[in-house]
Amino acid sequence: MPTEEIPDFTSTVYTYHGLDGERAPEDTGTTEVIFAPSVTRIQDMVFLHCGSLKRVTIPDTVAHIEIGALCGCDSLIFIRLSCNLVSLRCRLSMSAHHWKQSSFRQPSHTLVMKPSKAANH
Repeated sequence: MPTEEIPDFTSTVYTYHGLDGERAPEDTGTTEVIFAPSVTRIQDMVFLHCGSLKRVTIPDTVAHIEIGALCGCDSLIFIRLSCNLVSLRCRLSMSAHHWKQSSFRQPSHTLVMKPSKAANH
């Protein structure tokens, strides 16, 4: 009888497929997300408490980002948004006192955050 292989959740890269109810594993050391080409919407709370997540590049296939999609992703330093974004209902969980500078660059739709010294303690 073949044994079922247990997925390895220690990878630093997570592939999001946009499936109903899909959630990235919390606090597993994931630092980057890759999106399947079919993803058009990032669901509510999908990356909830992915505290090690540092970099998110949202492909141009994504038109909607739901509330709390990146909630609890306190290590984020780079987000590249879709050029075809129609709705951004997401709040980032970055406290103002933790960030000394953030900038939104067009036309690349990139949000770059630089942590303050207080955030490093």
